[in-house]
Amino acid sequence: MKKLIYLYSKIAAVLICLVLLLSLLTPVFVPKYGDTFGTTVVMDGFYELEDNSIDVLFLGSSQIMTAISPVQIYEKTGISSYNLGTEQQNMVLSYYLLKEALRFQTPQIVFLDVFFLFPYNDNPSPLNSSEEFVRKPIDYMKWSANKWETIRTICSLDTGHDMKNYLFPFLRFHSRWNDLTLEDFTYLLKDKTNPLLGFSVTEEKEPQDFQGFEPEDPSLTEELPDTMELYFKKIVSLCQEKNITLVLIKTPRGDGSFEEIRHNTVAKLAEENELVFIDFNERSLLEEIGFDPENDYMDFSHINCYGAEKLTDYLACYLSKIHPKKNQ
Repeated sequence: MKKLIYLYSKIAAVLICLVLLLSLLTPVFVPKYGDTFGTTVVMDGFYELEDNSIDVLFLGSSQIMTAISPVQIYEKTGISSYNLGTEQQNMVLSYYLLKEALRFQTPQIVFLDVFFLFPYNDNPSPLNSSEEFVRKPIDYMKWSANKWETIRTICSLDTGHDMKNYLFPFLRFHSRWNDLTLEDFTYLLKDKTNPLLGFSVTEEKEPQDFQGFEPEDPSLTEELPDTMELYFKKIVSLCQEKNITLVLIKTPRGDGSFEEIRHNTVAKLAEENELVFIDFNERSLLEEIGFDPENDYMDFSHINCYGAEKLTDYLACYLSKIHPKKNQ
């Protein structure tokens, strides 16, 4: 019996040492997503916020990351917000990032960019996004029951995702050893606050021809992928449960890919759920804010800081009308 206890103790000690080793290696080997769409900076910056300090939350893909400046909103209205957009953020990720945000914050209003309600680049995955982008925010989520549920859901929806690689990211990225830089080793020591509050600033310009459209036939709609529709409904339900005002939004696409049929589809969803839908692809709205497709696009799918200033100014005015603090 003593021999068995001794053996099990040694095994337990080895396992504990392995877990500790992986815990130390993981923050070194996991990539630091800090380019134009800095998911690492966005996630880390969110966790640095003071609890219950955010009034408004923005969710969506990289298109929302370059489109909305929380600092500008605060300067104009005094309303605090955070842009929790991440690359290719599908509705599943939006749902779990909302749940994660609600662990620390109590926003009264959530804006959700709706681009990833629809099929993206003929991606065959039910998640509508590739593994590379799905895991970026997950790698930087704090460990909790919510992160475990996120991983379990992701892996059950798409069996091409390996659960052990999410639980132990070092297994996924161990081959990066030859690409490690000083930043990888000093990451844990760096200041992780995000002064731009999730906004990704770019001055790059790529002129586009898109002038917007005017909806003409509301009967034209598009069928949504089952998983995206399901998790959209979960977001709606969660906001209702928490007494959060959910606002649907779509930033302007320079390629015109968010056309009338998609606008109508979202408008119908908004009507069914008694939600507001703000679509900056409508010509009348683009003209109202003075959007200039020659100078306000970064590329065909993202706007730059000049376009973001105009969209943010519009939303700041909108928030000043509907935010409870401004109407007491």
